[in-house]
Amino acid sequence: MKYQVPIFIVSTGRAGSKMIAKTLAKHPAALALHEPLPNLNMEAFAHWKSSHTTQEIKKRVSNKRRDLLNKVEGNGLIYIESSHYCSHLILILNDLYGAKFMYLYRDGRDFVRSGLEREGWYPENIFSSHLQGKKKILQAFKRKVRRRFLKQVGYTWEDHRLLPPDKYRSRVEKISWLWVEINTVIQNSLSKLPADKHISIRLEDFNKGGLNKVLSFLELTASDSIKAQMVKTSEQKPNKTDDRTVLPFNEWKKRDKGKFWNIAKEMMETLEYV
Repeated sequence: MKYQVPIFIVSTGRAGSKMIAKTLAKHPAALALHEPLPNLNMEAFAHWKSSHTTQEIKKRVSNKRRDLLNKVEGNGLIYIESSHYCSHLILILNDLYGAKFMYLYRDGRDFVRSGLEREGWYPENIFSSHLQGKKKILQAFKRKVRRRFLKQVGYTWEDHRLLPPDKYRSRVEKISWLWVEINTVIQNSLSKLPADKHISIRLEDFNKGGLNKVLSFLELTASDSIKAQMVKTSEQKPNKTDDRTVLPFNEWKKRDKGKFWNIAKEMMETLEYV
């Protein structure tokens, strides 16, 4: 098999990217990984924030992926990386590797609900106690230092969390903005690439037909038995929230629904969810 360029699955996160990676990993010609280490969270934030030069970020990304990509190429496999960090690095990954991209997206209402389930996403009342306040201040200081100098020491997943405009105060507003912002970054980046370099996959439509579309994009064939394994894997949700504490969108307060639509309406229309 001839060597093919690496494939990156880009999304907002909380959009089924881990499931897609596990599904594609069932194919014997692919090595599909979800957020492999060393991760690219610091580079992604820095590029989004424009706090470092493109050349500096490109060099760091290359250093982090060189050995892994060389090993995969040496084994004649297709390298597939699923990571929402890569959503901010599309043009850099294209420049480095001539990469191709799968854009995976999900209904914004479901994304926001999923984000609200996670206390660490733009938490409120973080200074509810003196001890908690001191701890959060120290964490914020360390995060600022890591972001400034791109140091991976003491990493937490919060290092990548994008910074909403000050006008957004509630968690609903901030998470709605996050969904719009990352989708906007992805769309703007992909618009600068040739059409044959990327495909879009709607999570809600990913079934056997969606799998066939992906395999065609990857230029892969698969036997019926392999496809059956892949379909079975795609029906599983490895990152699913089992104990829901946030009500479905249609049961939200009118005020919170209004906040979501004020921020997300245009993107919801672009992605044809309304």
